[in-house]
Amino acid sequence: MKNAHHVLRRDLQRGFTLVEVMVAMSLGLMVIAMALGSFIAISKSAASSVNASSIHASLRLGLDRVTADLIPASNIISCVSDLSISFNAVTSSVTSANSQVNTVSSEVRLFRYDPVGRVLYSRKAGGAERSILDGVDAVLFSMFDSAGEPTDQPAEAFVIGIQIDASGRASGRTYSDRVYSRVLLRNRR
Repeated sequence: MKNAHHVLRRDLQRGFTLVEVMVAMSLGLMVIAMALGSFIAISKSAASSVNASSIHASLRLGLDRVTADLIPASNIISCVSDLSISFNAVTSSVTSANSQVNTVSSEVRLFRYDPVGRVLYSRKAGGAERSILDGVDAVLFSMFDSAGEPTDQPAEAFVIGIQIDASGRASGRTYSDRVYSRVLLRNRR
């Protein structure tokens, strides 16, 4: 026959002791703390990546706008390597099948960099300047002749090199990037 003391002892053994509960809670909290730390680190890394990617995307867009205008250019009027480039842009070209006459319309376009305001501007002849890109640290226009050699003479330029450096601050960090492209003047004669 079982006594009351034996039944009471058996009921006590069915649950967890206070020490076991505290150890389990401690281990659980450590796992949660490690997971939270990893989440915070990954979030900061992702934010950093997004900020750097945003600067690069805006730089690429600005470079694409410059190259889109330079590709149809027929000739370079002037080039100050770190400030501006002026050129004749072919706006339309029509070849008549009957008379073999090529009619070319062009307009003067200018890209100008303002180092104080850190802005790259575009202007068509007779038009107002429009901002292409903000946060620009440096712009470098370089000219190359038909052999691919650097030249200072606009009349000899067949290829234009464009380099744009930009930076920006986000989340207490400074991000910077550089893009570069060479453009062949398609309508160069």
